[in-house]
Amino acid sequence: MISLLRNHQHYGEVFFIENINLLNNEKYFIKSSSSLNGITNICTELTGVDWYNSKVKNKIKYEISIHRKSYIKVKYSEVKGFASELSKKTYLSNVRYIEKVINHYCSVWGGSGENSMAPFHGDFSLLGNIIFIDDEIPVVIDWEHFKLNAAPIGFDAMYFLFELIWFESSQMNNNICKDSLIHLSKMLLKLKNSNCLNECFINKPLETTKIFMQNNNIYWGSQFDKMPIMFFDKEETDFIDGTILSHIVL
Repeated sequence: MISLLRNHQHYGEVFFIENINLLNNEKYFIKSSSSLNGITNICTELTGVDWYNSKVKNKIKYEISIHRKSYIKVKYSEVKGFASELSKKTYLSNVRYIEKVINHYCSVWGGSGENSMAPFHGDFSLLGNIIFIDDEIPVVIDWEHFKLNAAPIGFDAMYFLFELIWFESSQMNNNICKDSLIHLSKMLLKLKNSNCLNECFINKPLETTKIFMQNNNIYWGSQFDKMPIMFFDKEETDFIDGTILSHIVL
């Protein structure tokens, strides 16, 4: 059984197909494109997957079925696990997964040094881009924005955390939960102590994350205007940064 999941995924001119073998219930996914932009996006994703696979035990398996100048088709094996749909899109309801993802980030991205530039995922999100094997082990997928040594180390982790704060606040009439920010400050310290957080994020983590995104909006192309954390206004940003800073003991 074949299902077209997305046509021109994220305006990237990529077809995304799910295929299920009804005889053995094996599932796999196909990404394909015949446009220059689409082919470039898929090749970028494969570069990111190869980098990630070099760092982890639970590798993303894929096979390039066709790769010509005018067409590419890639078959991905299913990563069997749980991908959170965040029916409760709150920070505090996902603390268990947040801590696993931050530990995973430190394991994969660690070793570069806290002031280094790091590989960039670009959509490091609990909303569909991280799968948990046996509800325990994170696997990061969808590497279409990948760039090598393109962001201060810790950027993807900061985006991951603040996106959850934004979704939580949007469900609470734009109220920001102080307890969530206190936990986030602990995650920031975990990153710092693991040499996985550039010092630029320490004093104003949300503002710095937003400024980096604004200055490098070309990384996201047409998707930039939809990135959730960019919707925090100045008052919210200052409140979040101030609360986090007041609970950090360096």
